[in-house]
Amino acid sequence: MTGGRQALGRLAAELGVQRAYTDAAGRRRTASTAALAAVCTALGWEVAEGGRGADEALRTLRAGRAASLADPVAVIRDGTSPAIGVRPQGGGALEWVLRREDGRELSGTAAALDLVYREGGSWWMPLPGPLPVGRHLLTLEQGRRAQEVHLLCAPRAAMRPDRRGWGLFLPLYALPGRWGIGDMTELRRLVEWSGERGAAMVGSTPIFASFLDRPFDPSPYAPVSRLFWNEVYLDPAAAPELERSAAARELLGSPGYQRELARLRAEPLVDHAGAMAAKRQVLEALLHAVAGERRAKLQSRRADQPHLDAYARFRARCEAARGGWPAWADGDQPSDEAAEYHTYVQMLCAEQLEAAGSADALYLDMPLGVHPDGFDTWRFADSFVDGLSVGAPPDELFAGGQDWGFRPLHPERTRQDGHRYLQASLDTLLGHAATVRIDHVMGLHRLYCVPFGMGAKEGVYVRQPADELYALLAIESHRHGTVLVGEDLGTVPGEVRTAMSRRGLLRSYVLQLELQPDGDPFAEVPRDALAGTNTHDMPTFGGFWEGEDIERRLQIGLIGAADATRERELRSALRAALTRSLDRRGHAAASERDAYRAAMLELAASAAQLVVVNLEDMWGETEPQNLPGTSVEQPNWRRRARYGVDQLDDVPGLAASLGAIAGARGRAA
Repeated sequence: MTGGRQALGRLAAELGVQRAYTDAAGRRRTASTAALAAVCTALGWEVAEGGRGADEALRTLRAGRAASLADPVAVIRDGTSPAIGVRPQGGGALEWVLRREDGRELSGTAAALDLVYREGGSWWMPLPGPLPVGRHLLTLEQGRRAQEVHLLCAPRAAMRPDRRGWGLFLPLYALPGRWGIGDMTELRRLVEWSGERGAAMVGSTPIFASFLDRPFDPSPYAPVSRLFWNEVYLDPAAAPELERSAAARELLGSPGYQRELARLRAEPLVDHAGAMAAKRQVLEALLHAVAGERRAKLQSRRADQPHLDAYARFRARCEAARGGWPAWADGDQPSDEAAEYHTYVQMLCAEQLEAAGSADALYLDMPLGVHPDGFDTWRFADSFVDGLSVGAPPDELFAGGQDWGFRPLHPERTRQDGHRYLQASLDTLLGHAATVRIDHVMGLHRLYCVPFGMGAKEGVYVRQPADELYALLAIESHRHGTVLVGEDLGTVPGEVRTAMSRRGLLRSYVLQLELQPDGDPFAEVPRDALAGTNTHDMPTFGGFWEGEDIERRLQIGLIGAADATRERELRSALRAALTRSLDRRGHAAASERDAYRAAMLELAASAAQLVVVNLEDMWGETEPQNLPGTSVEQPNWRRRARYGVDQLDDVPGLAASLGAIAGARGRAA
């Protein structure tokens, strides 16, 4: 680099923008000048394509940091003497006020003699301690300068499981139900059924709010918000208001409505929009019956729960505009009743989630991002980067890279309020789940960001404040008693798994990815892991065994004939290796069904802290729930499971297989 390009490189380094990375094939990929300039500009520092303006931006950035009294966030590990790094500006003492999370307030003065100089040019200011685990706010003043520092006093590691456990996984939308889609009542029944067979948890894809009208996007990994729940999973018949609402009961019993429910149940695929429209008719009737203590509770939630009123009005305005916030016009003003509907359904969601046994049984995902037109990017606009999209670099499956379409969180602006948005998201999810899987855990360290208007190959990695994010996870994990699992699949730098181990996050151990033609996948299953055979983004075990995923991708055009031939040969070798491994361990695995059940027994007997059984694999399902890289080509997030809760006892061999898994887990404990 020369001139502006050299300055651009220095600016990128200061902003945590990586100029190069090593891809999955071991090749070194260097970012183009245009991509670096676009990323720096999106992060708030205007730079022309050739690097013009980078020098001035770099001077301004450094001057601003040097003039601040401290960084906006400081991590303090529980049990240590609290102290923060400070940058005194000339003479005069530092005045400080510490507002603890428990409401206690302390204050004091730190003169020059009270500061400790440490190697590297940093001054450290001791604070009164010990501080309780939680989030605290420190205000610093020196002369005319004032600054807030968010103190994250965190346990050294997240909660660990208190014993080896296991559970079942099935996306909630796929669970057959009265409205043709799973609901909270069916979830509660599945939790109870699973618990009777020794399972400690039931897992699902995310159940956060989605756009199910206009815009329409049923993907659980593109939620409208990570702060609120998807009302399509409500069971209106379980609402307390049903007893008071003659209109709702009449609607539910009407022949026309029953015909619509029968149609929804008979559809070959889950009709998210149809189910939501049918449920909304009943829910709106129920809303009119809210009275007395229930009315007071509804009003209290709207007044007391952060962001609920804004969310309710946001959803109502989206319905009026028939689109997300970018489509709004001045005339798209919702009625108070339309907004109150969204307050009501969120109250019901919280109640029915609690009734489902979420406090000690649910295993849920924290999706990496949110819908770009959704509530979170509107309400917390400063926390997101406009001009960048999160994705993945080129690899063997996606030679052109991937652009997932949602905005990354801004690595610096989110620090200004102590990562308040992420904390609120974690509080929502961990408050209702005993185990939480952090999707794409590498995103705590760095995110692959694609500038708008560029191809996915042009993406650049942007570093994130990992230590602060792990501290936040540990705080919320202990606050709610929730075990955390990191999705660390694929090519993951060693530093990520080292940090996960140190901070108490379980790894993901997935059999399909661990298979090698000459290896034994059961020889070294990690102790600190959640183990299973696949994920929602992978083929079912049956599909993998038969190679149906290869044929499906070939038919759609995701791979060519030569790639398909190579994959078939590799799959045959992997299948043979798995069969040999199981045979050496005393299992006859001539069929797919035998191989799956034997593999699950080996995982159950392993040292892994948690084991998850994909319920659909137990009856040999071959169709996937999601095929990455597709949209209209594949009915993603719409396939209904073959059996509902009432039918599980009649599935051949299911009870015996789950009993054997429970026994193997018990012996491994």
